[in-house]
Amino acid sequence: MDFALLGEVPRFWFGTLAVGGLPLEGRDLAFEGKRLDELKRMAIDKLGLRLEDRHRAASWLAGVHPLLSQSPCEG
Repeated sequence: MDFALLGEVPRFWFGTLAVGGLPLEGRDLAFEGKRLDELKRMAIDKLGLRLEDRHRAASWLAGVHPLLSQSPCEG
């Protein structure tokens, strides 16, 4: 979403959105210097790594391989 545009063009019944105090990065809302769409990608990647680790541990606990580090984590 172009948050900067919401502060420039009246699009709501009350006029524009007050974005003066909001952190923006490339016209998008930012958190810790990252655009929101970048944070979503990072969160998805982090979740994927966690799921991979859990799958590997489950395979190891099920006896698929005697070493945790070599137990498969794919389907």
